[in-house]
Amino acid sequence: MRPTLLFAFAAVSLTSSAVLAQGYPPPQYPPQPYPQQQPPPGYYPQQQPPPGYGQPYGQPGYGQPGYGQPGPGYQQPYGGGYGGGGYYRQAPPPSCCFGSVRINPLDIVTDKSVPLEAEFAVIGPLSLQADLAYNFGVPPTFDAGAPDGVTGAGFTAGGKVGIWFTDDPLRGWYGKAVLRYQHINLYEKAVDGPRTTMNEVGYGAQLGHATVFGRDGGFTLSWGIGIIYIPGAKNQYVTMADTYRGDGCGGKALTNQACVERPNLDLLGQLAIGYTW
Repeated sequence: MRPTLLFAFAAVSLTSSAVLAQGYPPPQYPPQPYPQQQPPPGYYPQQQPPPGYGQPYGQPGYGQPGYGQPGPGYQQPYGGGYGGGGYYRQAPPPSCCFGSVRINPLDIVTDKSVPLEAEFAVIGPLSLQADLAYNFGVPPTFDAGAPDGVTGAGFTAGGKVGIWFTDDPLRGWYGKAVLRYQHINLYEKAVDGPRTTMNEVGYGAQLGHATVFGRDGGFTLSWGIGIIYIPGAKNQYVTMADTYRGDGCGGKALTNQACVERPNLDLLGQLAIGYTW
């Protein structure tokens, strides 16, 4: 009996070892890593943010970071979201532009004046502009400027109604209707003698462009070109000293008088710098 029990115990031990060998493979060297756990249904290792949102932000999510720095026009993170990151609420719209103040250095050279411009947006694409300038000489004309020995002093005032072809007024392309009034006293430089008063009213149009270096306003560069019509323009004669001799308007010789020619059409130019808010 004992040999029979010994053989039975040996058979059971061999069978158990075979079964265990099938369920537990021998260890491998070096050890292999465990398989990566898959995310639950509905989640993805790298979820893309909706359009208009920025790079991954916040605490890491399931296997990947959340959403990060906001894209253009978005501010602080708002709300929750998978992975600890949220979306961004939209930033307020630009606060520009409501007003602009500029000077026009080009007029100092071309029109012998020191101008100041102030412009404000009113309704929709429309703007109103007020111009004021101090004149320290005779404005040049198409035909001829002031003869030698003649100068002038006075002021120029006017206004413009602008229409802007962009979404924001006071920046971008524009067209403007122009109204201008000039009051200038003409006289001889060497002799503070009699003065001839020149008063002119003109109407015109101007086309140009304004650049604002800032989302909510800032340094401004504005340029434009146009034409103005002066219906009442006429030649002006200035009384001079006895020693003056020269040609008058139309080539006629004048004694003790100088002629300042004034055309009905004149050019408008602008190259202004300033600040817009």
